[in-house]
Amino acid sequence: MQTDAHILVISHDVVGPRMAGPGIRYWELARVLAQTLPVTLATPNAAQMPDVGVRLWSYQPGVWESLAPVVVGTAVIVLCGDVLDWFPQLMQGRAPLVVDGYDPHPLETLALFAGTPEQTQRHQERERILRMQCRAGDFFLCASERQRDWWLGLLEATGRVNAQTYQDDPSLRRLVDVVPFGLPAQPPQHTKPVLRGVLPGIGPEAKIILWGGGLWEWLDPLTLLRAFPQVLAHCPEARLVFPGTQHPNAAVPAMRMYQRAIQLVQDLGLQSHVFFGEWVPYADWQNYLLEADVGIALHFDTLETRMAFRTRVLDYLWGGLPMVLTRGDATGDLVARHGLGHLVDYADVAGVAEALLDVLTQPRAAWEARFPEVRAQLTWERATAPLVEFCRAPHYSADRLPASITKNHGVLMSTSRQDILRHIESLEWYHTLDLGDGITTPGDYDHRPYLPYYGIPDNLAGKTVLDVGAASGFFSFEMERRGAQVTAVDLPAWFAHDFGPCYQPDKTVEEGARYLHSPFLLAKERLHSSVEKVEMSVYDLDPEKMGTFDLVFCGSMLLHITDPIRALWKLQSVTREVAIITTVISPEDSSKPMAEFVGHHRGDAWWFPNRPCFEAMMQSAGFAGWEWYAGFQLDYRDGTPGHYHGVIRAWNTLAKPLWLDAVAAPPPSVVSSQVPASAPVDSSQALSERDAEIAHLRALVEGYERGRFIRLMKWLRGVR
Repeated sequence: MQTDAHILVISHDVVGPRMAGPGIRYWELARVLAQTLPVTLATPNAAQMPDVGVRLWSYQPGVWESLAPVVVGTAVIVLCGDVLDWFPQLMQGRAPLVVDGYDPHPLETLALFAGTPEQTQRHQERERILRMQCRAGDFFLCASERQRDWWLGLLEATGRVNAQTYQDDPSLRRLVDVVPFGLPAQPPQHTKPVLRGVLPGIGPEAKIILWGGGLWEWLDPLTLLRAFPQVLAHCPEARLVFPGTQHPNAAVPAMRMYQRAIQLVQDLGLQSHVFFGEWVPYADWQNYLLEADVGIALHFDTLETRMAFRTRVLDYLWGGLPMVLTRGDATGDLVARHGLGHLVDYADVAGVAEALLDVLTQPRAAWEARFPEVRAQLTWERATAPLVEFCRAPHYSADRLPASITKNHGVLMSTSRQDILRHIESLEWYHTLDLGDGITTPGDYDHRPYLPYYGIPDNLAGKTVLDVGAASGFFSFEMERRGAQVTAVDLPAWFAHDFGPCYQPDKTVEEGARYLHSPFLLAKERLHSSVEKVEMSVYDLDPEKMGTFDLVFCGSMLLHITDPIRALWKLQSVTREVAIITTVISPEDSSKPMAEFVGHHRGDAWWFPNRPCFEAMMQSAGFAGWEWYAGFQLDYRDGTPGHYHGVIRAWNTLAKPLWLDAVAAPPPSVVSSQVPASAPVDSSQALSERDAEIAHLRALVEGYERGRFIRLMKWLRGVR
């Protein structure tokens, strides 16, 4: 896809005179890209930076209008998960998305909130964003080969390692590659004193131990402080400096480890030898590196360590500063390989003291010859090479082609009506959808004439909706059209269905993926929809993971699962106000709750409850109240007689929400049951009002017998 449009780099962190690792990274990525391409850097603050040919733009997180103008005309968008979460609209655009995964946020979050009540919720939120990243990206960046293995596992788990991406590149480097943190090409220059002769107690002869970066929960300054008295006993002129204790981004939580370090300094009586700063301006950091004698970075034995790429270690390397590091991460391996310092074990007080003394008793010049060769290999210009190559010839991932285009090795082709129709015809559709411009999809079912039976309120403005079992997305897009903010849920893979031993597969893994996801994504693209799709089982619905919704909708899905009772419990748990649930109803006209078992036929459909059973199931799910809204026969689009369906509307509020009745005149036979607070209502209480419905069911039984052969043929094609 050749284009003269600009590259948009979106930083989730502040960029300016004082900035942390993420801000530095996005500034440097933009700077290098701007050497050969037009680049815009968008930041959540008004960045004050030197003119290096990068256009600067500020935005407000979560406010699309603040970012939208600069998205127009982009050839590539570089971002991380936070940005994608703030602006899901970016997933609907035409520009390929480069997802930067150098910072393992989910693992950091586990450590950052360890021991707090919010750890679970915070981590689940990170996992949700991580899954969104995996689905959305065309090209993924990471900081090391170790991280790349992790990302390949994540992408495999979300279906992104597949026949299309493998055929595109068996190494998968076109899908995920290493772009580590880099170094400035020019060596650091000492421009002014910042420590010696500036801080009281740090004179010309002081031996300075520098802790670069913040004091995060996954780092271990406490072992360093416990080792420091041993260092002072042999090297009284030693001084320890922590120059970064207050993150420049006010949105970042305070460093709890900083308070623990302050307390330990006081307990050990080290106040005159240990110095804490706030945050060092980016331009001054080189002076700290040049005035120090040793750089140190210690961490705990955690999963974060395994995946980390310590940017502070790269800074030490740039400054030619010998190091003492805890073993276990990728940068530690780099230091050990080139003899740039010492590695110590986790929480090894004696080992830290011994390693520091060894470095401090040697002149810094003894280490200098080891650094230049390594520095030359790690400049930003070399580190960003895979990203620069992608931005010069951007392409969509082989399996994430936007729905309204065709693809030939990453080249954007014609978007003519004929191409779109061919694409539609190449897919298998569950729903018939009107995509505008006279384009209508085929589908097993055309639900448009049946909409009145579902009792969906006409006006859903301001409501959040969860559509479970969304399939091709008819109901998701319809409820969005009525004003709702919609999240659609469907299975991640075809064989995640509750298939039994009798099931004879009628789709391959790839065909199943195309059936589950491709029609929905094509329709979403054509309709310019903002519906977010989440891939999960109904059994995994959890209010702690995804919150609750004003309206939960579940179409003809319960018949396809082995445990519809548990599914209803899950649906009720994420319902804030209202649930609309429909399923196939057995023609059995008994007044007793009964369900017809059909799982022995094909192993892909299981239970057809009769109406009393369906109502009793809804009551058992724990809803405060419910009503039988309508019953109707849902025929196939080609006219083949279909199954009888029942619709129940339920609510979790004390009284039926008034907005639920803001619908056109409902079909007849609406029976309500409000559960009092004192005791549940027996579903048989409503039976006396069902005579008309039973008569209708009996008529359907006769029609069922007459159409047995037709339905049997359709059954062999699979129950939908």
